[in-house]
Amino acid sequence: SYYSVVSASYDAAPPRVVTPKGTYIGKHIVSGRQKRNVFAFTGIPYAKPPLGDLRFAYPERLTGRLGEHDATSPSPECLQWDHLRMRGVVGVEDCLYLDIYTNWPIVVFVHAGSWLAGGGAQDWFTADYLIENDVVVVNINHRLGALGFLSTEDRAAPGNYAMRDVILALEWIRENAWFFGGTNDTSGTAYSPHAISRDARAQAFALARTVGCPAGLESVQLIHCLRNMDANAIVGQIPTLFKWDEEPLPFGPVIDTWMMDEAFLPDEPHRLIHNNKFLQIPWMCGTNRDDGAFRVRDILHDDVLVRQLNTDWDRVGPVLLHLTKDSCKDPVAVARQIRQYYIKDKKFGDESSKEFVEVRCHNNA
Repeated sequence: SYYSVVSASYDAAPPRVVTPKGTYIGKHIVSGRQKRNVFAFTGIPYAKPPLGDLRFAYPERLTGRLGEHDATSPSPECLQWDHLRMRGVVGVEDCLYLDIYTNWPIVVFVHAGSWLAGGGAQDWFTADYLIENDVVVVNINHRLGALGFLSTEDRAAPGNYAMRDVILALEWIRENAWFFGGTNDTSGTAYSPHAISRDARAQAFALARTVGCPAGLESVQLIHCLRNMDANAIVGQIPTLFKWDEEPLPFGPVIDTWMMDEAFLPDEPHRLIHNNKFLQIPWMCGTNRDDGAFRVRDILHDDVLVRQLNTDWDRVGPVLLHLTKDSCKDPVAVARQIRQYYIKDKKFGDESSKEFVEVRCHNNA
């Protein structure tokens, strides 16, 4: 084929990849552990900037050729309220980019951050270890928080923009993977019941009020107001929606039945699985040990939060564990059972930090 990876050696000029969409000029990097030489192509756009009328809308494909593209700068973080590193409002709205670290089969990494924060180019999500296993690693960005998920539960703002970002990124990878030396059979799946937003419309209107949109608006008027607001101001008000510390997550995927045949998630995940309404393809599933440790650390460093855990569990517990009447009949009773099972007669604090991590892992399961 005419299109190929072009690079003579690690002493030569920067690597170049020629595709039908344009030429990408990358850089040489060295992996962190085995010190292997790898080609990196970073800051590659895969969709139109989600600005203006594309805010709170599905992503759109890029059109035309890029020409020669400098792919040496990390992808910018999406605009977010960064609860992971306590940085407040960071990032930019024009953020639909991906980073490619090349060897052969493709691993696509969608960064963590509870739909609220994170970025594919952040140092704790880099491809240092994976690229030492003879794979092509692609880290992708998707919109976050309100900009990624705000929904009026109708077609004015259907929601699930971030999920559509991921799909469009996967399509870009499928179409372009070969040119970077990888195979083009990619897939992905996720099933996380507690991550579904059950009150998306209420959250959308609540957020709009905090940034100054008038009361009594219809959905279309509300979105018009929000599209004309400063994006940083919108993201900066996300903490007003938390009920306890940084819980619960105010925005996430929605079951978008109002989109009819265009729905991303047309029903409850457990029903879709029960009725075999999902792609019948092989998949791998794994877990991380002590997945909730970083969150536990932050909570235990705050004496006020620790006191509330110990004295007001009936209020705090269901919020922390994302228990609602949609998920169980009696959230308070279930929260008590979970606390007793893991913490037993101990108090929340340093003496029970290991057990508290297990509580968080239970919540993330």
